[in-house]
Amino acid sequence: PPPRPRPPRRNQADIENAKRVVHECYKGQMEDWERQMSQLQAKLAEEQETRLKLEENMRRAFMRGVCALNIEALNIMKKPGSTPGALPLGVSTSAQANASAQANASKFLSQLGGGGGG
Repeated sequence: PPPRPRPPRRNQADIENAKRVVHECYKGQMEDWERQMSQLQAKLAEEQETRLKLEENMRRAFMRGVCALNIEALNIMKKPGSTPGALPLGVSTSAQANASAQANASKFLSQLGGGGGG
């Protein structure tokens, strides 16, 4: 292949100047993007820390509620005069609750006029 012709010196200087301008422009953009990225990373770290604190507070509040519920259940079961193994008033077995739910569903369907058969 024949050698490529070289541009005149004046054009060479213009090309070098344009390259320098483009390089400086991109370098400035890169610095801006790096600055924005570091700010966003700091904000993300702060948000993650806040989230962890909120999760820990929720966990503690939930455990306080569970403990209070357990203590209340123990107090109800230990009331004087209650028979061992007897359920407190308002507490039903799962079989009783299931039968009650089925009866309520049948009653609701009959009120709708469907009768449950379709």
